Amino acid sequence: LNSGVQIRSRSSKEFNNERVHGPQVEIETAPGSSGYIYGEATGRGWLSPTRDITDAYQNDQWNTFRVLAVGPRVQTWINGRMVADLTDEASSQFGFIGLQVHGVGEKGPFEVRWRNIKIKDLAPEKTEKAQGTQFTPAPDASQQAPKKPQRKARKTAKTAKTADIVAAGAEVELLAGDFLFTEGPACDADGNVYFTDQPNDRILKWSVDGQLSTFMQPSGRSNGLCFDAKGNLWACADEKNELWCISPAGNVEVVVKEYAGKLLNAPNDLWIRPDGGIYFSDPFYKRDYWKRGPSEQDVQAVYYLPPDRKTLVRVADDLTTPNGLIGTPDGKKLYVADLGAKKTYLYDVQPDGTLQNKRLFCSMGSDGMTIDDEGNVYLTGQGVTVFNTEGVKIREIPIAGGWTANVCFGGKDRQTLFITATKSLYGLRMRVRGVDSQ
Repeated sequence: LNSGVQIRSRSSKEFNNERVHGPQVEIETAPGSSGYIYGEATGRGWLSPTRDITDAYQNDQWNTFRVLAVGPRVQTWINGRMVADLTDEASSQFGFIGLQVHGVGEKGPFEVRWRNIKIKDLAPEKTEKAQGTQFTPAPDASQQAPKKPQRKARKTAKTAKTADIVAAGAEVELLAGDFLFTEGPACDADGNVYFTDQPNDRILKWSVDGQLSTFMQPSGRSNGLCFDAKGNLWACADEKNELWCISPAGNVEVVVKEYAGKLLNAPNDLWIRPDGGIYFSDPFYKRDYWKRGPSEQDVQAVYYLPPDRKTLVRVADDLTTPNGLIGTPDGKKLYVADLGAKKTYLYDVQPDGTLQNKRLFCSMGSDGMTIDDEGNVYLTGQGVTVFNTEGVKIREIPIAGGWTANVCFGGKDRQTLFITATKSLYGLRMRVRGVDSQ
């Protein structure tokens, strides 16, 4: 069981649908965490500089916590022992106080007991004196907790917090910049990541040893990319509304450009299932470099191309603006983001490639998507937002580079999350790993 005292917390419509975020003083039954300060839902992880005090918190007993926040400095005590002394200029010095309860990878219901909660607003003239105040625990700090709690907080397994998917201590790292607009990251069999700089009409390669090079230019204004099992790079070539297959040697084959004898809108993002069948989204975003007229298709749809490439099948035609999509490693389920409707749907994939049992996965659209080895689904837009298999939001990864277009896992161990955001490519080390065909 894991809880916390949130201090200087904030909530706004601009941040992940009003999710509470900010500094949190941890309450954790495992040794070495209680009293330390965590950047809840901000992607910053642990903020406290040290973890020297590991035994201040006592399980199955009443514990006394004290938190003193003055200016950028936050100090914490447990049972009279100072645990953390943090000066953090990066965090906001304003916000509200809250009590948080959640579980970590456990089945509920859970039970947390609070009592004698006291909050004091320190006047400016008293803050200097308060900083030097010594604290003595209440006389009953070691008293056994009563059998009947005075206050309960329950969480179900569905809303319980899971172990962090980001590697311990990892932070988002700028890998490369000075592009015009990055998109479509895809990982090859060796862990190298390819991505597009669409306005500059090129596909770039970020190697496993951290070297950047140009793979193809011009590239048909490619957008979404995905590798198949044979090492071919498939590309949504936006310039002429085509789907390309690019061999390892760089030879281009135009595989699809029409449906029912009419030009496609513009293939945008794609996913290749284990048997080689391909799903791609076909929204209509009018480009200034197009020489064509208005859309020839009657809808913005999702299509399926069987492994034999003989017949293109329209498999979803009731979406506003289909965009990002990703499937499960077994090829049995497909997630499709409707960016225009701000929703993501989940479908069951049939053996013939058609889709059935459409249901809402989450109320958020996405430009690009990926999935990890625990089944968590990563959506993009304002940073990266991660949902578990039940559609419960479990993580926010803020990105400084503006609009976040797409994501994929890469590197030799598939344990780095690569993020394309406006003019840059970012990386973040993860605890979880990526899966094939992303």
